Amino acid sequence: MKKISLFITLILSIFAMGTVNAAASYSLSSSSSTITNGSKVVFTVKLYNTAAWSIKGSSSGATSGCSISSADSTSDGKDSTKVLTATCVATDIGQIGFTVSGDITSASSGTVKVSKSVSVNVTKARDPDSNNYLGSLVVSGYDLTPDFSKDTSEYSVTVPSSVNSVTIDATAASQYADIVGTGSFDVSEGLNALKVTVTSETGVQRVYTVNVTVEDLNPINITIDGKSYSIMKNLKTVVAPEGFTASTITINDIEVPDLVNESLGITLVGVRDESGNVFLALYKDGTYTLFNQNESTGLILYILKISDVLDGFTKSSVTINGDSYDSLVLNLNNSLVLVYAENMETGVANYYVYDSSNNTFTLYDSSILGMYAGKLKQYKYVIFGLGILSVLLFLLNIVSVISGRKHKKNKHEVNPIKPVTSINEIGDEEIEHAESTMEEERIKNIEDEENHEEIPDDYQELEEESDDVKVNEISPREQKKIEKEEQKRIKLEAKRDKKNKRLEEKARNDFDF
Repeated sequence: MKKISLFITLILSIFAMGTVNAAASYSLSSSSSTITNGSKVVFTVKLYNTAAWSIKGSSSGATSGCSISSADSTSDGKDSTKVLTATCVATDIGQIGFTVSGDITSASSGTVKVSKSVSVNVTKARDPDSNNYLGSLVVSGYDLTPDFSKDTSEYSVTVPSSVNSVTIDATAASQYADIVGTGSFDVSEGLNALKVTVTSETGVQRVYTVNVTVEDLNPINITIDGKSYSIMKNLKTVVAPEGFTASTITINDIEVPDLVNESLGITLVGVRDESGNVFLALYKDGTYTLFNQNESTGLILYILKISDVLDGFTKSSVTINGDSYDSLVLNLNNSLVLVYAENMETGVANYYVYDSSNNTFTLYDSSILGMYAGKLKQYKYVIFGLGILSVLLFLLNIVSVISGRKHKKNKHEVNPIKPVTSINEIGDEEIEHAESTMEEERIKNIEDEENHEEIPDDYQELEEESDDVKVNEISPREQKKIEKEEQKRIKLEAKRDKKNKRLEEKARNDFDF
């Protein structure tokens, strides 16, 4: 027992001595030995077995300065490991130097001087890499046709009918490019087009296509709407619509997978076109129809063909989610578009209003047609009334223009072509004509005074005063007064015509549909 006790004591003593006598130390390192201008580098200072320290860091060279972190001091005076960092940004090509100096002290082993430097090379920043080529392309276990070349974008591979998946490996020609489309992929009978996309550092993409053809020993070829398809014997690449479950069906004495909605009595099979595109087809009584399912506003619809045209509508077509379907367009308003579709939850077929602005469907209410018909009837009455009003306004304008022209003509007959400035300029025939004209004008003005209240009073007074006026009594002042009143009358007629035109235009705009 004494020997054992002495041995244990000896071991503990050695361990204690090793712990106590552990000397303080440090290290200095950089996150990279070479950086480009404008990028960052981090210098790290580690202090080992240190209870206290007094150090500083400084930078030099191609940097505007560094952000230096500090480490908390030990609270109990015991040795520990501390880490300090300095982050520097390169401002020019050349070198960045970082130096740490000072001293560190362990709990029992004394003080150690700190002095060390490290440098980092700063190179010119490179331009972004535009290389978007593949460096290699492989389909594991199979040969590509043709052999791989970075400039060739399409390849072919043929695999046995028993193969359900293939693995594609590829590398980019540039270390800065990204690749999407590698790994393991499910395949089924027929053509499977697999894409590998390379994106350069500049963001430009290049697509490589690998056409994997799985041998089909007993193909089932069909035609839908004049286009050739083949029935798929593997639906691993097909996502089943909601409400459908996987099953099997026998077609041409060959068992193939299908998708069934028992509540609706619908059977779907997978089909592939000659380009390798995959679709679902509705199978019923030996006939096939491409299946389409559109979801919106809580509805799941299968759009059907339209055989009968509703009254008030015209048969047309509409594009929904990139596919073209039969539709009906309201004659009264071509913005109202109907499609005939089956509700996949209820199995009931109805007409639905399709709103292309937000890609939604709403159950069609036949009362909508009656609403539009009622509006059309109202519009017809309004248009008929506007037509009559327009004719009356037109006739009134004609009468007004004719009356104005006669009035203007009489006024001009009183006034010679050039203003009368002297009685000597007036001949005997002109005097007689003027006297006759003035008498006719006086009688007419009396009638206008009785029938037209719109004629200004001062204008009427002028006409009454002209009854006793002889041609030789017309002065330049009276002549100007007559011309002024004539201009005033013309402006009144122009203002009235403008107002009538404005009313007509407003009426047309208010009832335009």
